[in-house]
Amino acid sequence: MAVSTFCRKCNTHFKIENGKAVAQPDPYKNKDRSKSALNTSASDRIKPPQGDADPNGPKTTTSPKQAPALKPKKNSLFQKNKTELREIFCFNCKASLKISPSSTSTLCAKCSSYISLKNFDIRERWSRRIQTQGDVFIHKKGTVAGTTIQCHNLTVEGDFTGGAECSGDLIIRRNGKIIGKVICRRLIIEKRAKVEFLNTVETSECKIDGLVTGNIICSGRLALEKKAILTGNIKVGRLTISEGAKHQGQIQMGRL
Repeated sequence: MAVSTFCRKCNTHFKIENGKAVAQPDPYKNKDRSKSALNTSASDRIKPPQGDADPNGPKTTTSPKQAPALKPKKNSLFQKNKTELREIFCFNCKASLKISPSSTSTLCAKCSSYISLKNFDIRERWSRRIQTQGDVFIHKKGTVAGTTIQCHNLTVEGDFTGGAECSGDLIIRRNGKIIGKVICRRLIIEKRAKVEFLNTVETSECKIDGLVTGNIICSGRLALEKKAILTGNIKVGRLTISEGAKHQGQIQMGRL
């Protein structure tokens, strides 16, 4: 005779007493519930808060902010140097080169000749040859005689009687007699300067505001300012003469 049985649908345990089935409590059911509650409370303590929640309302969650994607930074220094490359010329093969302004020397890409980019400040007597694509400044107490200066820009405030080959400007600010040959991109004779050239000057541009004696070949524009007095033959692409300027000599004008 059966004394107990199980429900086939929900597995509830029944005990038969006096011909009646009485449901019996499951001893493991409360234990499972207590373990589940403990696990839930532990996970709540470890889990970070997901947002502000209203106990009387629905829970709201906020997703963490995503950091903006980092854009690759451009090398501003490289870009700057790239846009400000300096043009120089090789003394040996006359090839044009473009280099960084911070360079102190380089090699010609065509003939591999060494090119110095050193600057010179001359404050005393100087008799050695100078060959650089840097700038040369002859101060008032400086003296350069019997030698040729090859450079980028040459500024003369002292005594200079040698020759000059400048890829940039030749600026003369005082009196002097230049015996050597002069070739430059631009010749500037400033006010109160008195200069005599014994050889023909070759330049692309020329601006005279002082007293000049000598022959000049200027492929571009030659400008005579108010205080200019030029004595000598000139060959120019263009000629501008300000009021008060004077010229004595032959003029050949046109494309050279």
